[in-house]
Amino acid sequence: MIAFEEKIIRFQKENDEVQNFIVKGSDEHLDLLLSIKTQLDQLTDKFIILMSEIIPGAGKLSSEELNKSMPSLLDLYSSSIKLVAALKRSATANDIKSSSQRYYSEVENLREFIYDLENIRLSDDKDLENLLDGLNKL
Repeated sequence: MIAFEEKIIRFQKENDEVQNFIVKGSDEHLDLLLSIKTQLDQLTDKFIILMSEIIPGAGKLSSEELNKSMPSLLDLYSSSIKLVAALKRSATANDIKSSSQRYYSEVENLREFIYDLENIRLSDDKDLENLLDGLNKL
């Protein structure tokens, strides 16, 4: 009878060890997710600030300044898209969905901003240029 009880107790100890390992792994996973979420939220907040700082001044830039800054904007967009792709490839994006969506939204805002700048930069329409200058003065 003792051997019977020993088997049960031994298995219970193994069961408890595995449970503790899983709980520890789960806690570490949650800590990692929280760390990723925090960093992504901070990056998104900085993205929002950057966009709020560069959008108002963009209409005042000369064609030369636009041409000079476009490669930097495109590099930023490329880098941002790589992060979006990395998030979407991993399961992490689903675990921190609201943070991921906020970041995706800012990347989309950047894309639209670049598109708008390209249209302005490539436009030879002086009426449009005068209209934008008038709006910037308001």
